[in-house]
Amino acid sequence: MTTLVTSLMTRLWCRKADPLFVTVLAHLGPLAEFECLVSCHGREEGMLSDMVVAVEDLGTVEFVMVSSAGPQNGGRTRSEGAVPPPPSYELPMPYVSGNRCGLRVVLPVPEHVLSLLPTANTQQPNDPPSFCVTPVLFNVGINEEATLAEKVRTDGPQSRNNQDSFERLSQYYHRFKKLPLPQENSRRVASMGSEVPLVDLIDKLGVEVMSQRSKNPSVLYLAAQCCRAMAGLRFTSCKSGKDRTGMSSTLEQANILAAEYDLAETEFQRALNCMRSEGTRLENCQKNIGSRKYAFSAINLTMFPRQYRPPSGTYGSKIT
Repeated sequence: MTTLVTSLMTRLWCRKADPLFVTVLAHLGPLAEFECLVSCHGREEGMLSDMVVAVEDLGTVEFVMVSSAGPQNGGRTRSEGAVPPPPSYELPMPYVSGNRCGLRVVLPVPEHVLSLLPTANTQQPNDPPSFCVTPVLFNVGINEEATLAEKVRTDGPQSRNNQDSFERLSQYYHRFKKLPLPQENSRRVASMGSEVPLVDLIDKLGVEVMSQRSKNPSVLYLAAQCCRAMAGLRFTSCKSGKDRTGMSSTLEQANILAAEYDLAETEFQRALNCMRSEGTRLENCQKNIGSRKYAFSAINLTMFPRQYRPPSGTYGSKIT
């Protein structure tokens, strides 16, 4: 819930208003796609089970959008000719009420975003606009424990969850394509930096999900593409949120650079290694465990898909 609310607030406050996202908010509610990289073995199997339930529960939460507070001066007056004090702003703080059976989150929204929202047919004139999200979770275990889970055939929960999530995503797409999409967004929805139309991406994702290939990163890649094409919200996690998550988030960044900013194929691996060896990913390790190294060993990494392996010198920490 905290992660989802943070993502919504970031989308509403930290980015220019996107006509496509506003249309989705008004008519459908956003897609929330959770990418997970845990295995179906040992303690991580329980983590995945908890994650499945937690993500599904997000679909029952009602989000209500209200106008945010403007600049404040505390009601103080000033004498004529005095220099006016700089305006202070109240931080936009969401408010949560209810219980697990019926949660309601009030989101303060910039006035210019609210002004773009059309009034729904079922909405009373004085009712604030509201929406629910459609949550989906795609999990692909990539470490050595995922290899063991496949050997002993305990990875069934992963396959069932991915199939269920694909069904929800496919149903969401069929509602999404009926939206009155803004003209400037129509082409972007169809391709989103790729020459493959969105409907073909959905079909490819279904094929990959049903194929049950070992450690299939195509499931995660295609699900991410579909989510971005429909102006959805994306989340990535693993057991600790620093090692496998770091590999996945940097891979996604490199894919976006290649698809939307013409990163040359010959520079792809170089850019990927740079993001994994410099900057926020290793800073995240430092803040979590006091070491600027990923908690991988050379033996562990032989069982990882190639694109999820960090460059030499960036791993070796024994703290997870």
